[in-house]
Amino acid sequence: MVNAMIATHESKACNQLLRLLKSSKKCQIIVVVETQWKVLHMEVPSCLSLHLKEIKILNFKGDMRMFEMISYFLDNAMVLEKLMIGMKSLSETQQSIVFNQLLQLPKSSKKCQVVIF
Repeated sequence: MVNAMIATHESKACNQLLRLLKSSKKCQIIVVVETQWKVLHMEVPSCLSLHLKEIKILNFKGDMRMFEMISYFLDNAMVLEKLMIGMKSLSETQQSIVFNQLLQLPKSSKKCQVVIF
């Protein structure tokens, strides 16, 4: 699978997403819709580190678990070009605060742009 994968809001979505990434060697785009994320100590899928170019996160509400997921992706996606985050449920002030926090997260890809929509 090269195009896109969608993770749901199920509590086991993190495990499912990482297993799917591990089996999809050349996935380049991921779309995440409200997921329950729990940081796991497992091998980073090669697709995530070597091929993933775009991540789109919908319905971001600024909670810590979503920050952990974004941090995980930014730490491990070495060729990531664009991280798009939908924050329509947040006020402009909240969006600005969250955006500044996101910009402080370390990135393994120097080309990565963070875009809020």
